[in-house]
Amino acid sequence: MPVLILDTCANTFSVSVVTRERVLAEIAGGMGRTHAAKLLPAVSRALEYCNMALADMEAIAVTRGPGSFTGLRIGIATAKGLALAVQKPLVGISPLAALAASLPFCRRKVWAALDAKRGQVFAACYDLTSGFPAALTSEMALTPEQWLERVLEPAVFVGEGAIRYWNLLLEKLGDKALVAPAACCLIKAGTAGALAYNALDKGIADTAQSLMPVYMRQADAKLPLKKTPGKPA
Repeated sequence: MPVLILDTCANTFSVSVVTRERVLAEIAGGMGRTHAAKLLPAVSRALEYCNMALADMEAIAVTRGPGSFTGLRIGIATAKGLALAVQKPLVGISPLAALAASLPFCRRKVWAALDAKRGQVFAACYDLTSGFPAALTSEMALTPEQWLERVLEPAVFVGEGAIRYWNLLLEKLGDKALVAPAACCLIKAGTAGALAYNALDKGIADTAQSLMPVYMRQADAKLPLKKTPGKPA
């Protein structure tokens, strides 16, 4: 049975319907201020292209972070609502692993990185020689300099974080750094299909109640502190 996959972790969104053998439909676009209004119509169109309904899905999968706080909340809330509506399992996927999955059978180690803003990246290293991303490190929030100190051998870099700090990569690592083409540096929901099925095969699935986002740090925007009675604002 197919799986519906949503990604809203970075500056783009992606919706895909996949089977174990192929990508049946994929819709992607820029997020911007109207991303909340784009996601559900994209889900409807993807299902329509496949002539399928939400109830036909084996599960709903969603990138669970790290990534954009606003994007994560929207993507996970949408996925939870869809899973509840049809009583389907919910699978959380690492967006960094999804990025690495765009470079199967790569002989070098692959560092996937998202631009975390505030002078940081979210990064993790993977082995792709088997065609499937096997994590070699935990997911980390680091400054670019701290990140590159951990690169000890030639590697391929993929993701918006790699694009953002391209010049620094070349300055610090020289020939040890290969940066993947821009087309590989965007998270594509369809690429995450193997990750979703791997989790389902291992019985690793959540529910709308149990799936939680992975933030890795406090939100950039915070609510104002409440004024204490009798004290000036």
